[in-house]
Amino acid sequence: MSKLIRTFLIVIAPIALLGLGAEVHAQASDVVCDKCVNTSDIASGAVSTNRLKKQAVTTSKIRKNAVTTNKIKNYAVTYDKLSDEVFFAISESIGGIILEQMSVSDGSGVASLVCPAGTLVGSANCNCDFVNGSRNFGVLFMCQVAGNGGVAGCFNHLFDPILPFPLATITLSCVSALQTDGTPITPVPFSKFPSGLVKIDNSGMDFESAVNNARATVAAQRDALQNR
Repeated sequence: MSKLIRTFLIVIAPIALLGLGAEVHAQASDVVCDKCVNTSDIASGAVSTNRLKKQAVTTSKIRKNAVTTNKIKNYAVTYDKLSDEVFFAISESIGGIILEQMSVSDGSGVASLVCPAGTLVGSANCNCDFVNGSRNFGVLFMCQVAGNGGVAGCFNHLFDPILPFPLATITLSCVSALQTDGTPITPVPFSKFPSGLVKIDNSGMDFESAVNNARATVAAQRDALQNR
């Protein structure tokens, strides 16, 4: 009896050991685990940047609204980390508006001024000054934008032949803009119509001549008013 049992044990033991070895070392090749690891299964701080492969995290893998402003460190997003589309969209956008005011006075009763290159005239303000009685008292009859500048016109109201014309002064507001990276933006003029805004092709316009022509017209009107 005892001999038979010993033989049985000797035969079974290797089989059992082989069975254990197969369970420990075998690798499954047919396991399907779609979304079996959720965010709640990952310890906080367990997945860091140095553990991710380059370009492992793409837009399609990020849940909508998952990345919010409060989750981004200050200065973490720099220009070199943006896609070309986003980079150019931001770079070409307006980062700041510059409003420059320029004035000129003219003792002939007509004053004109042109905004500098790279700017657009936004508005014109004018006045006539008799300079504490040292000039004829004037009435402003013209204050208009012309070309990329403006013209002011004054005529004598209380005429004293001894005194000169009133001092005409025009002040222009000239507008320009900068991109977010500091690059100047070339202004594009538009005209407003009932149908909407229409771009003006000013590539062939001579702003200096336009202002000079307007000035000549205003001077002729001044003389005509003066000689009535």
